[in-house]
Amino acid sequence: MYMLMYTICLHMNEVVSVRVKRELKRRLEASGVDLGDAIRKYLEELACKTQIKESLRRLEQVTAEMPPLPAGSAAEIVRKDRDGH
Repeated sequence: MYMLMYTICLHMNEVVSVRVKRELKRRLEASGVDLGDAIRKYLEELACKTQIKESLRRLEQVTAEMPPLPAGSAAEIVRKDRDGH
């Protein structure tokens, strides 16, 4: 009997190629900037911001579909919470 084993790597990487002006690359490298690290950090931040924007868009959509609370509901909820402690 043969047993097959598979290894799943959750952190698989992709290659992204970027063309920049030679002078820009030279200036950044002369300043000690690691271009690969800088680009990876920027893309991670961009992905995070994009995810946050999408989450906010969905939240706004859900709350827009909710019926409004009757007048005084918020004060009543706060009062009950405060009195319960």
